[in-house]
Amino acid sequence: MKMLMKLYLLLMFCLTLPSCMGQATEPPTQIPTEYLKEDLKLFRTALEEAHPGLYTHTSKAKMDSAFNQAAQSITRPFSQQEFYKLLTPIVTMIGCGHVKFMVKNKEDIKFPFHQNTLLPLKLYFTKKGVFAWKNYSGRELMPAGAEIISINKKPIGEIVNQLFDYVTFADGATETGKYLELTNYFSGYYSTFIEETPSYAVEYKDAAGNIKTAQLDGAEYDVVNKGIQSDLKHLQENQLALKFLENGTALLTLKTFWFESKESSFEKFLEESFKEINKRGVSSLIIDVRNNEGGMDSYGSLLYSYLTDKPYDYYTKVTTNTSKKFSFSEHAYTPWFFGIYRQILSKKDGEYRWKYHSNLKRQKPQKDSYKGKVYVLTNGHSFSATSEFASIAHYHKRATFIGEETGGGYTTNNSGFFVIVDLPRTNLVLGIPLWRYHQAVNNPALQHRGVIPDHEVVPTIADLLAGKDPALETALQLVNQAPVKISSNQ
Repeated sequence: MKMLMKLYLLLMFCLTLPSCMGQATEPPTQIPTEYLKEDLKLFRTALEEAHPGLYTHTSKAKMDSAFNQAAQSITRPFSQQEFYKLLTPIVTMIGCGHVKFMVKNKEDIKFPFHQNTLLPLKLYFTKKGVFAWKNYSGRELMPAGAEIISINKKPIGEIVNQLFDYVTFADGATETGKYLELTNYFSGYYSTFIEETPSYAVEYKDAAGNIKTAQLDGAEYDVVNKGIQSDLKHLQENQLALKFLENGTALLTLKTFWFESKESSFEKFLEESFKEINKRGVSSLIIDVRNNEGGMDSYGSLLYSYLTDKPYDYYTKVTTNTSKKFSFSEHAYTPWFFGIYRQILSKKDGEYRWKYHSNLKRQKPQKDSYKGKVYVLTNGHSFSATSEFASIAHYHKRATFIGEETGGGYTTNNSGFFVIVDLPRTNLVLGIPLWRYHQAVNNPALQHRGVIPDHEVVPTIADLLAGKDPALETALQLVNQAPVKISSNQ
């Protein structure tokens, strides 16, 4: 399974309980060079032994060079933050959004260091520019929608380029997830990897084209985090929903593949939804998987089984690096059952393979699968199991895709079980996925990309401020060639 949610829970457990991976102690203010080199060696060894796709998106020569350059740069003691900044770009180079590199004992992984005078702005990041959205401190010192030019005299383009080296939530060469990460958590990234200052001079261009500067006082973490959580609250609400629109169209919203409650389940929801969709004679189905970061990989295949009337393959193979015990196991935590799994791996073509995943079998369509037109809405946080579903539907030309490229890879991803590695000298934690899932698709051109939409639709800051959803509007226009209102009928 794509245990992204469980990985976070496991990491939180390990970050807060010293018994999970050894005694948790604060590292010295300046960590001696020999300690830094020890943890860098462990960091490298763990990735080389455990990560099943370490050289998928970046060659071994380039990865070796990055490891060696990091080692050569350790010529003096570093702070924990300096060491974290040194290693994070190496994680980014892997091009695996499932790898997690975190500071131990930090409750909020997006704000691991500075929390006293944070930049209080929520900004909207796009390829075409960066725009002011709101001020979390409540003081509107610049107009919403203004284009940001610089922060503390540093051009915003340079800031984006610099931070992209530290945003690990992306597979391959995809960038849409990085823009979303910065939109959601910019204050955390900026304070960790650039600076935290008592105040911030933000240069911007207003609607009339005038260049102005706003001086913003830094805000405490609680203020910024309250604003962030308020903005993201909608992701936890109505995670599974079905609405019937005008003109024989239905909108199926799936914000997660990790849904389970006492009252319902994902399987039951899909069964009942498609039964009602077919009963009503829906001619066009819009499936919204934007911001769905994944969950159970079987749910992706289950969803596709409702959209096809032909048997299909989902995975071609599931691989891992080795059947042997890791040399770094004294500094690592793996699920108790992983040792059993290792014993029953098979070896073929020089690869260690897991043969028992249900998605490796020939998949069967549902008896009463949906036959109408399908439109799928995606964005940069359509990830993991969600991007797997999207790639299968895209490869079989079963849907028209609208929105933004998925953040998850088209051909492969690394997830499933994880090994959690404790870097004891620096109090950092590395989460490494152990399974590599190979999608049953054949498109070498997309080896380093996600699912690229047939109709790219990126909201503008004006759309966001007006509460518009241009991707959904585009889908409705494609369905009807005219605007359609959403009804409240369930």
